Amino acid sequence: MRKHFIRLIGNKRQEEISLEKIETVILGGGRVGDVVVKTPMLKALKEKAPHIRIDVVVDPSAASLLENCPYVDSIILAEKRHRVKLVRIFREIKSAIKSRKKYDLKFDFKDTCNFIHILSLRIASPKFLVGKPRREKYGIKKDELTIFNRYIEPRGGHATEINMNLLEAIGIQDENRKYELHLGDKEEKYKGYFKKDKKNLIFSYKGSTEKKSMSNEDIKYFLNELPTLDENLVIHILTVPSDYGKMLAEVNKLNNPQIKLLPKTKDVAEAAAIVKYGDVLLSVDTGIVHIASAYNIPIAGIYPNAPKTFELFKPKSDEYYVSFGDNPDGTSIDGYDKSKVLKNIKKLLCNKSL
Repeated sequence: MRKHFIRLIGNKRQEEISLEKIETVILGGGRVGDVVVKTPMLKALKEKAPHIRIDVVVDPSAASLLENCPYVDSIILAEKRHRVKLVRIFREIKSAIKSRKKYDLKFDFKDTCNFIHILSLRIASPKFLVGKPRREKYGIKKDELTIFNRYIEPRGGHATEINMNLLEAIGIQDENRKYELHLGDKEEKYKGYFKKDKKNLIFSYKGSTEKKSMSNEDIKYFLNELPTLDENLVIHILTVPSDYGKMLAEVNKLNNPQIKLLPKTKDVAEAAAIVKYGDVLLSVDTGIVHIASAYNIPIAGIYPNAPKTFELFKPKSDEYYVSFGDNPDGTSIDGYDKSKVLKNIKKLLCNKSL
């Protein structure tokens, strides 16, 4: 029964895509990492088709990264994901109604055959819809639903490649894969913050969930061990505003001139303005890794054991080393080898000459 309803709403008479017929585009930007990896796509779309208005839907936490982006015309703040499924369904349908026939082109980055998702696409009714092939389910083939004007088979495992592949549907090809951030008046705010005669390591311990964040014990371990790697090493702790007081107390208690707390940041764009001038980043799997990649900062990363997700969102800096948790469900960093992380950092520091 479900497949019949999906087929009913997921099929329509197709129109041939023409770049000249596209004046408005809506993109799902997502959270910090999602926004950063889409910057090559945004740039290519605006430069190849400057007549197109680009609206991007983003999590409020990532909005500051696009406020000064010359390739984005409007930022739409997404509502916080609700834990109740019925509320999520209502919001998705409401959003589709609000944007109904407002956009000429929508890119669908999901690959689901979920009934509510397909229904929301039908309600929104963009002139052209481009997406990845669907995960085959309910007997529906991957390219069966004609609500999509074009299916683009992703090439390359990284999200940046997949995003750029989707542009091919409207005749845009671009070789650029470099992340690009525009920080406005924050661009050079911290240019002279770090001492040039030191090796400045930025320490980011907070992930998107508790399971992806370092434990208090691990934070203490690294704050004790990192200073022993190099006498010229200074560890700069990057934290979220809600943890600032706690980390300040910890730093004061350690009373070690090699350990400092970075300034309290207003938003993620200000955090990016600091990260861009660091020498090395030690971080769990979070958007800060992608920001560091935008500035080609060497990275020592700590990731859950989730190979497919890692391939999608792995660092793009020229130099990076990664340690993985040993939890097979891929939801936490539990069990990663702390001694290996220290070795990875030491290798990166050896390449930083004074």
